[in-house]
Amino acid sequence: MRQKSLRENARALRSTGLTYPEIQQRLEQRVAKSTLSYWCHDVVVKQPFLSRLVVTQHNTHVKAREWALFANRKKRSNYFKLLVENNQHLLTAINEDTIKIILAVLYLGEGAKSLKQCTAEFSNADPDVISLYLFCLRHVYHIDESKFRCTVQCRADQPTGELESFWSDVVGISRSQFYPSRIDARTIGKITRKKDYKGVLRVTYLSAHVLRDLQVVIKLFCMGL
Repeated sequence: MRQKSLRENARALRSTGLTYPEIQQRLEQRVAKSTLSYWCHDVVVKQPFLSRLVVTQHNTHVKAREWALFANRKKRSNYFKLLVENNQHLLTAINEDTIKIILAVLYLGEGAKSLKQCTAEFSNADPDVISLYLFCLRHVYHIDESKFRCTVQCRADQPTGELESFWSDVVGISRSQFYPSRIDARTIGKITRKKDYKGVLRVTYLSAHVLRDLQVVIKLFCMGL
């Protein structure tokens, strides 16, 4: 087919609302999509076929977005798998000393540091951080579970009973050892936007020895940096 007649055929097909991939299938000769776009850029699609073209193009774009999302999720998944593989060996390096260092660093970041303190107090809103702290604390010291006290600090519109039950399950400490929840007065009349926010949990362990020991470890660690 001569170039001129090929071009005219392509333009005619485009006027009936066919997409470029569909036009490629109809033509007797292979024509690049970029060439078709150049040939047909000023073609007016006939009214009876216009809605079909719009729907087809929309569906194509939707499928393209879905494929892009799938490809990105797969790429991200492979990336995190690689990160896990690269750091898996660190688990073999964990021993009694490293757990105590982890505990001290956690306390350095989120623990109460007043010299007048006679108890170890640790606060955080992340259940994973709280769980890690308590795992390390229970592993390093001979813990008397009856010496734990917990306080939920939350916003005014949050159900304190549900929050206390949630945190009790996270830390494995009975609600009978929870002090009354403390509500931030600054939040009265304000709506909590983050629906998964569970407030802040303060875990208190009634032991001056644990506090002093952690303070010493923190001091030694900082001096050695």
